[in-house]
Amino acid sequence: MRAKSAVGDAHGAQVHLEELRSVAQAVPTSPLRAAASFCDGVVAAAAGDHESAAVAFEEAAALFAASDACTSWGAPASNWRARSPVWAAGISPDGRPDLDTFLRGYLAAGPIVSAIRTLGEEPVRDALTEGVRPLMTASGGVRFEDEYRYLIAIS
Repeated sequence: MRAKSAVGDAHGAQVHLEELRSVAQAVPTSPLRAAASFCDGVVAAAAGDHESAAVAFEEAAALFAASDACTSWGAPASNWRARSPVWAAGISPDGRPDLDTFLRGYLAAGPIVSAIRTLGEEPVRDALTEGVRPLMTASGGVRFEDEYRYLIAIS
């Protein structure tokens, strides 16, 4: 669904989403239901429906938190992944997360939580704020981009 959404194939993403929903309904475990909610959010965000996406990502985060999948620092592994797109709820006029939303997202990440436990929240928040300044847009958003390369093989 993410790949289909990323290339603008809304119909293809919706078809795969329906398949995942039916599996999650047939086998209603927290991780499967969380994955379906996460994908609901991906498809909604790709369609520009940021409110529905934020609700779906929050639901996914809660379901991931209820599952047993944990990382080495004790936080649910997929909880951070599900919460990071919730930045859509606090976007700047240019469609980027504003600084406060950016910081809320990063301060919730497992490795950052470990740094906060060691150093305290204020120095970590200050370091993140200073580090992100070059990425700020004129309208107050944070332009934080990643580049992913992947290969899709079809036989």
